[in-house]
Amino acid sequence: MKLICCLYLLLVWEYVSAFKFTDDMAKQCKGFIRKTDKTFNTFYKVDAENIRKLKSDSAIDFEMRFAVMAPSGACILLSKGESKELAYVIAIGANKNTEANIIMSIRDEYKNTTFMKNLLSSVEYRAFNIKQYKDGTIAVAREGDRTPIIVYKDPTPIKINYFSFANWNVDEVNYYFDCPKPPAIGNGTNSVTEIRKYHKSIRSYWALTHNVLSDSEFRYFNIKIYKDGPIVLSREGRSEPILYIVDDNPISVKYFSFDTSNNVEAQFLYGCSDKNETGKIVVEGQYVPEKKCKKFLRQRDSNAFIKAEDIKVNNQYENVSFEMNFAILAAQDAHLVLLTMPNYDGPIYDLRIGTDSNQKTELRRGYENISGEFAWTPYILSETKYKKFYTKIYKDGTIELGMEGSLRPILNFTDTKAVPVNFFSFCAGSSMDAEFRYDCPKLDLDDTTE
Repeated sequence: MKLICCLYLLLVWEYVSAFKFTDDMAKQCKGFIRKTDKTFNTFYKVDAENIRKLKSDSAIDFEMRFAVMAPSGACILLSKGESKELAYVIAIGANKNTEANIIMSIRDEYKNTTFMKNLLSSVEYRAFNIKQYKDGTIAVAREGDRTPIIVYKDPTPIKINYFSFANWNVDEVNYYFDCPKPPAIGNGTNSVTEIRKYHKSIRSYWALTHNVLSDSEFRYFNIKIYKDGPIVLSREGRSEPILYIVDDNPISVKYFSFDTSNNVEAQFLYGCSDKNETGKIVVEGQYVPEKKCKKFLRQRDSNAFIKAEDIKVNNQYENVSFEMNFAILAAQDAHLVLLTMPNYDGPIYDLRIGTDSNQKTELRRGYENISGEFAWTPYILSETKYKKFYTKIYKDGTIELGMEGSLRPILNFTDTKAVPVNFFSFCAGSSMDAEFRYDCPKLDLDDTTE
């Protein structure tokens, strides 16, 4: 089934990044501690009644709010008992204030890392919140910001009964904790569009869409839901979607409704059509645009080299020298190799998707990792469904890799010693089988089974 719903207005949540933790807010926090060592030696019992008051969503099991002043290295332990035996460690401002981590303390196993500079400050308090959802998801966010800094879903979640604080590689970290929920700020800034499932307040899919709505004119949108899971949201008449997601456990959509947040008044027109017909559910075929792609299957190493010039560059910008859309069916570790010559002897770029057990994507030149050019991409590949990607090479040496339909690339790197790309090839590592479809059309919102 494919549901098509054309509408003139879409709910957009506020996105606030200018939150300031004030002295008045500090006075409302129940606790304060100054840590000068990296030992979790003081454990605080979770106040169940306080959690109940704080909870912003019925799907949340645990929620805490706190503020930190430190140059780097703030560590928060969330544990089942008064020890590190079964616990999560949240590290904020780690690695000289350049990243955030979620770690399972029992094995010091890093579960997720986000690279973000200047999360902490040595001259002012920065406020954060941590939420644990009933499905095992842990989300850490800056206060006043709806987009989490870092998220991890634990398949066997730990019941959080205690918390503790420490510092790492700094002389002193100051914490205010058990802080109240801050007041709502404003009526929204018209800057973010998102898709949520089951009304969870954690954003699973979102995009920056500045001024996507207007209070002086109607804006025209459409939503399409395909029976194999894809959901496509777009501005009418535009080729690139706002959001494109694939739900591995899709909901059977039988009803729809409209609403606004923060008491904003809005007008919705629906059932729209170019032919001025009434709105209706349209049942069409399975969404498989990759059927239009050329097919290429190879296990591990590949000796099939395709000329880059055979792929037509269909881009409106003259600074793009090579562009290709491709799809991958693999459990993990799929490679797109960009080459100067039709062999592996010359300079190459190796785009490795879903490495480290389908947790990471990286860019290498030759067989040496280009420093810092990787991203954490948990479960980016699937062995049951094609995942669609694009790559672009710009004339200034920039290489870009992204998921089709996403407004943000996975990797974007400018090589100051760029090498020409004349050929490309695919292969799968780790003794895995993979299927690649390439030279695919761009995402077509009306594409159905041929």
